[in-house]
Formats: sequence, structure tokens, C-alpha cells
Amino acid sequence: METESTPESYSFRVTSDNNIVLELFTTDYKRAQEFLFAIAEPIHRSEHTHEYELTSNSIHSAMFSGLQTQDMIEDLQQLSKTNISDDLINYIKSCTEMYGKVKLVLKHKRYFIESIFPNILNELLQDSEIKECQAISTEQDLNLGSFEVIQQKIESLKKRCQELKYPLLEEYDFVHDTMTKNLNIQLAPDANLRPYQEESLRKMFNNNGRARSGIIVLPCGAGKSLVGVAAACKMNKSCLVLCNSNVSVEQWKEQFKRWSTADDSIVRSYTSNKKDKL
Repeated sequence: METESTPESYSFRVTSDNNIVLELFTTDYKRAQEFLFAIAEPIHRSEHTHEYELTSNSIHSAMFSGLQTQDMIEDLQQLSKTNISDDLINYIKSCTEMYGKVKLVLKHKRYFIESIFPNILNELLQDSEIKECQAISTEQDLNLGSFEVIQQKIESLKKRCQELKYPLLEEYDFVHDTMTKNLNIQLAPDANLRPYQEESLRKMFNNNGRARSGIIVLPCGAGKSLVGVAAACKMNKSCLVLCNSNVSVEQWKEQFKRWSTADDSIVRSYTSNKKDKL
């Protein structure tokens, strides 16, 4: 739902070097703060102001979470006390125009770079660092818009693509993965997803049977555990849940048993105190 801006709702100002200063004493600063958390990186905090910096990484992260180019620009214009410069708008557009044009896809336990744009694939393969990450690929692979990459060099590949302004959209082709055993689990009959939970899952899964990389952010108490369990059931493949405490591990185990047909035979915990056989 769109919110009309008033002078009281202008919560930040954009400096001449395109940093953003959030004023904590404005009436709508919490909304602005949530927006800035999504698109920018904090660089300085004082009692009354927080300063943020827009970077290519932070903008790409915003795209991964579902924000579109026009969403970012319009919200900046709506919440800023100062005019948004053409330079900043063009910077945002330049950071987002390549989003989704190159994918890193996990298929049958092998990794492939995919793009429907042959000129982009050729440009990437002309780069010496990316060439070193390429596995043996056939001419047919390139004609199909992909080339295989060496798994041990994935991090170097992602870093180099980022430097070349081609952020990789990571996907897992779980539907066609015949090399990973199916778990044969389903959501429990009483696991009713709320509309916003269903929407978050739609952000993760596309229509061609792939799971997309990214971060799902929901408020405390909004049912993040159920979303995680539902995602695991959708893929129906083994998955790893990383927790920050032994207590959290056991809580997640119980959530899987509560909201799905999974039982102790397939839900294993691995902590400093307890190491189930994996």
C-alpha cells in the first residue's frame, strides 16, 4: 500500500557524496530505517543520526530480497528531505541492470554458469580469471547458454563476476536432481501457511523447478520456522540448518517434526554435545 509523504515523514537526507543520513527524531524514521537496512550499509551512528552508504553489494542484496529498481528509487524519493540526484539514480540503475542475467546453477551435483545472452557468456569466458574456473565444456554446452565451472573455484568465480558487475543469481535445480535422494516428506495437514509466508516462498521458488538464493526476512513471531520447513518439503532433498546454539538446534528439530511428516529417522542433530549419525 502506498503511503503519501508529508514534511514530517521525510526521515533522511542524501549528502553530496550520495551517503544517506537518517534522522532518528522524525516521525517515520522506523519505516525509513527498515528500508535503509535493506538497500544500504551502515557506516556511522550517533545519538540522533545514523549514516548509510549505498554500495553495489548492498543494492544487489536488496535485489536478492525482492526489491526492484523502481521500488528503491521511489522509496528514496518519498522518504528523502533532499532531491535524489540523477547520478544516484543512474548508479542504482547501473547496479541493477545486470541482475539476473547470469546464473550459477547447481544441477546433478555440478555447477554451471547460465545466461540467455550469448554475448555475456562470451565476455565472461574472455576474462582470464573466469577462464581458470571453467571446467571442460563442450560446444553444445555453450550453444545451450551455459558452461560448467570447477566446484573448488566457486568463491573466486562469484567474486570475479561481482567485480565485472555481473552478480550471480544462484539457483538449485532440485526437480531434475536425480543424484540426490528424495526425503519423501510433506507438510503436516495442519500446517497452514499465511499469505505473507506463501509470498516469501514464491520469492524463493520459480516456475521451472528451481530454488533461488537469497534471504527471507520476517519479524519475530511471524513463523520463520514454518517457512523453513515448508521450503525443505518443497525441495524434498536433504538440507542443512545452521543454528547459533545447541538449544536452537533442538528447537529446529522439533519444528520439523511438528510441521512436517519428518521423524527422528531423517532429522539429525549435530552439536558439541550430541552428534547423530549423518
